[in-house]
Amino acid sequence: MMIAEAEEQHLATFSLMLMDIDLFKEINDNHGHLLGDKLLQGVANLLTHHTKGKDACARFGGDEFAILLPETGVENTKNLAESLRIIIQKIVLKRPNKGAVIGGITVSVGVSAYRLGESSEDFIQRCDKALYRSKALGRNRVTIAG
Repeated sequence: MMIAEAEEQHLATFSLMLMDIDLFKEINDNHGHLLGDKLLQGVANLLTHHTKGKDACARFGGDEFAILLPETGVENTKNLAESLRIIIQKIVLKRPNKGAVIGGITVSVGVSAYRLGESSEDFIQRCDKALYRSKALGRNRVTIAG
């Protein structure tokens, strides 16, 4: 719907952020799905708390989240992504029953700005490639799509 509106008005001022919890499978495998589920809920709550207005935040699948930011350019989206990355990096994961510290959490993020005439699939794919560049470059970073 946002793409159709942008095309209609010849405005392309919205961005997408895709965020993936680094090494999430290891958390599930080593500490159980209950802890993994609590982590997903915690990250979802944090993202929802830090989005506002028309921004839309959703779980995109598995351990990946998408945040669509209307009326937001790529630089502001990158700044928000960096802020979120830093906040999440400060989370200390603990065992629910014993309180024993398991470790820290990091996220990798891809950011893209919509381009007029671009299909929704291409828009998402560019952002997804930026996310995987963040992972390939060592994780715990934000990459802007080319």
